[in-house]
Amino acid sequence: MRHVRAKHLPAFTLIEMLVALALVLFIMAILSYAFQAGFSTFHKLKATGDLAAKLRSATTIMRHDLAANHFEASKRLSDVDFWKNGPPEAGFFRLWQGSRAGSGANTYEGSDLSGIPSFRSVDHMLHFTVSRSGNQRHDYLSAWVPPDSPLLPPNSVDLGPWEARYQDCPNTFNSPWAEVAYFLRQTPDNANGTPLYSLFRRQWLAVSNNAHISPPVSIRQAFDAPNPPRNSLYLEMSARPDDAHENAFLYFNNPNDLSMPIHRSGMNPVNLAGLPLPVDPVAHRPSYPLMAEDAPTLNQPRFRSADLLLTDVVSFDVRVLLDGNRDFVDLFDPAVQAYSSDNPAFPRNGSGPQVFDTWSSRNDGVYDYSVWSPTSDTATRTTIPLYFDIGTGRFLRILAIQITLRIWDIKTQQTRQTTFVQAL
Repeated sequence: MRHVRAKHLPAFTLIEMLVALALVLFIMAILSYAFQAGFSTFHKLKATGDLAAKLRSATTIMRHDLAANHFEASKRLSDVDFWKNGPPEAGFFRLWQGSRAGSGANTYEGSDLSGIPSFRSVDHMLHFTVSRSGNQRHDYLSAWVPPDSPLLPPNSVDLGPWEARYQDCPNTFNSPWAEVAYFLRQTPDNANGTPLYSLFRRQWLAVSNNAHISPPVSIRQAFDAPNPPRNSLYLEMSARPDDAHENAFLYFNNPNDLSMPIHRSGMNPVNLAGLPLPVDPVAHRPSYPLMAEDAPTLNQPRFRSADLLLTDVVSFDVRVLLDGNRDFVDLFDPAVQAYSSDNPAFPRNGSGPQVFDTWSSRNDGVYDYSVWSPTSDTATRTTIPLYFDIGTGRFLRILAIQITLRIWDIKTQQTRQTTFVQAL
């Protein structure tokens, strides 16, 4: 009988298989962790990029507005002789800050290792005129108006050297001049207990020549509250009731009108032309309108035609650089308040709001701002102007403005901040 020897083939033992399986699982765990870490990093980078893109978009618009002309003849707020002939003849520039650092809606957060202070401000506002340079169609700002508006051809007679040339789009009025406002409004959301806000941009177009607008637009026709479709016909225009015609018609502002606070959108129409300011019924002190809301006389709802620039805003902080100063400061700083001359509406070193306003020296036949003198004694300084220091005889010069924006990202639970400086 023949015996056949069995062949021994090479193979893994059970122990070797278990070791190999453990190594595979260990490598897979490492790769899984690496992929997870990579995905988390990518997610954070994408969120950071998205926040940066949102901030870049908003700051680009703001810088474009701030870099534009704000007054007549390319006059700049930083000019050495800006106040030589008094306030500007056309246009204005206005800053509003509701509370000093460390109180109210302005939180001082300390300084970094370089000694640079950090603030979280939510009651700062900008309000100023924009005058676009250039005479091409794309250089103009646009506003929606009704098709039968006297601002549009063939009704318009003489709107100015260039406005008449570019009134060629149905329901659209075009102008190089507008008043622009930037302001915050609180939302129901919060960032781990810190309130969040939305940043709005509002613009109202001005008419360069408003002497021949015919037929006149009646207030009832333009802002008839019971008729919602007609309630927003001129929301994008800088206009107010015409005092010279018993408020029956709408008065469209020109750039010269806008140097006068009474004509600007959202301003209180009473006692702002050299007379005592209206008294706040709650605080029992002289008040000044916040300007962010529309004039109630025109029955305009809040935020109508306002553009939403940013959501989830944590802070909107505005600071100025004065001639002779090294640092940017807010309006509560003693360097700025030296020019207030103890204005009764905005007392020096007070905790209430502070305002810088280029004001006006015009007299339009209804409101007279020419009676106010920046070099007079404090007894006559009952209105807003804050640009002359009686003690030193110096005029306030703002060289540049610094704006800091901080927004929140709910996905990464992080904030991102950007700061830019624009020469004025």
